[in-house]
Amino acid sequence: MRNRISLSSFFLILCLSLSACAPSSPVTTAAAPQEWIFVGTYTQTGDQQRAEGIFTYRFDPIRGELTLLNKTRSLPNPSYLTVDPSRRYLLAVSEVGEYNGQPGGWVSSYAIAPESGALTLINSQPTGGANPCYVSVDASGRWVLVANYSGGSLTVLPLGADGSLGQRTDLVQHSGHGVNPDRQEAAHAHSILVSPTDPGLIVSADLGMDRIFVYDLDSHSGKLRPHSPTAEIITAAGAGPRHLTFSADGRLLYVLNELNATLNVYDAASSTFDLLQTVSLLPDSFGGKNLAADLHLLPSGKALIASNRGADTLAGFAVDGQTGKLTPTTQTPTQGKTPRNFAIAPEGNFLIVANQESGTLVTFSVDVTTGSLKATGSVIKVDAPVCVQFYKGK
Repeated sequence: MRNRISLSSFFLILCLSLSACAPSSPVTTAAAPQEWIFVGTYTQTGDQQRAEGIFTYRFDPIRGELTLLNKTRSLPNPSYLTVDPSRRYLLAVSEVGEYNGQPGGWVSSYAIAPESGALTLINSQPTGGANPCYVSVDASGRWVLVANYSGGSLTVLPLGADGSLGQRTDLVQHSGHGVNPDRQEAAHAHSILVSPTDPGLIVSADLGMDRIFVYDLDSHSGKLRPHSPTAEIITAAGAGPRHLTFSADGRLLYVLNELNATLNVYDAASSTFDLLQTVSLLPDSFGGKNLAADLHLLPSGKALIASNRGADTLAGFAVDGQTGKLTPTTQTPTQGKTPRNFAIAPEGNFLIVANQESGTLVTFSVDVTTGSLKATGSVIKVDAPVCVQFYKGK
């Protein structure tokens, strides 16, 4: 007798077969972390004043391209920015001599929207010193450190778990001058940084005094105390130390001198911060006026790059893997006028420089081994850009 299968049984068997071949659970693809850059600007330039001072761009880590996402209203002149260690808050100085009738500059905290990069102001606090130009956050995320340029002082403020800034816990006043009557008539604190390996060790470059000040940060009180045995590093007269950076292992301290366009290399592992090397940021053939601006190490630590205003170049240096000393390698035009701050992508393969006077952000591809640069052709117009900060989401 011939076997017969009913129509309903046939469809049941077919469905069971298809189910057996299908995956037991849906396959999901994790979204890549968002990558943006935040750009700080001068909002008061000549007769121009604008409310939007911080710009957020989407960064394409493959092509190096930028797409404008947001413009954020800010206090005037949000010239320098940083992201806290939790990557939830953006800190921005307001580089002014007074605001709302109160003398001194300000610092503001913004919440970062993880999906869009949009910024929401949490609050602002006065720094107690005029024209703050640099802000950083300690490794614990509890203390915000500010350098007040015209005030010649350093400010410490608490950062709450909710991103709110408290009233300052310390104001350290520098006092003195250098040999340059135009730029060193008084103390001018230009940067403040935390050691990557010693969270209590703070260094600050004072352009006006030709000094690198070394402090210990009390993690409980938020007070700065002179470091022992070395509380001051004296640079060459008229050098004008501006920005600084540590090697990743904290053994070396690199200092960029604005006024004489040099780099100093110090042994940060020694108790006395011994000077290992001084090297020029300019080729011997350059005869014009120049002011150095910024410096960064590649993530690999194999190269260092610094910016020149006047020559309008990015100077490249190879870093000796044993000694940390520098060898000049390249001079790359920034394709703009007066490069200020620049930033290197987390992967080390792109660099974006802020050309203040030409009003452009220019992107370069980076050889991650040698640090050599090549313009990608990406040029973004933005008024008076000063600071670039990369942001990579979780």
